[in-house]
Amino acid sequence: MYRDMMRMIGEWSPEVEEAFQILINPETELKWQDEIALYRKVMKASLKPLKYMAFGTRFNEIAGIGIPYFNKMALFPLFKTIATGDIKPLYDRMVDTTNPIDMVMFNSAVKAGSRAPLDYYTDNDTAINDLSKLTTYT
Repeated sequence: MYRDMMRMIGEWSPEVEEAFQILINPETELKWQDEIALYRKVMKASLKPLKYMAFGTRFNEIAGIGIPYFNKMALFPLFKTIATGDIKPLYDRMVDTTNPIDMVMFNSAVKAGSRAPLDYYTDNDTAINDLSKLTTYT
């Protein structure tokens, strides 16, 4: 999804492609933080939030009623070596081959027409919500 969004906004370049390949290649994905040359390439060309907006009308939730929605958010790409600590369960859920997801909308602000954002933590920033029960949409 990161690659597709960067292409859609016209920011995909040979430098970004190289950084992307470093991050997803099993031979370099774990070495880029320790090797200065790889680190510079990755940091220069990637790892920036993408601004995302989606708006429209959904008709399939309540029969005969169109529900408008507007979502404006920052998307932060996750790669294996970045997804450590509390964010690792989310990364594992995103690459789960049996039920993968592209993005998760967290309840950080009121979004008009938002269907099912969730809080990442269940209580006082200590326990992570059950990510196997995310509401997903195709």
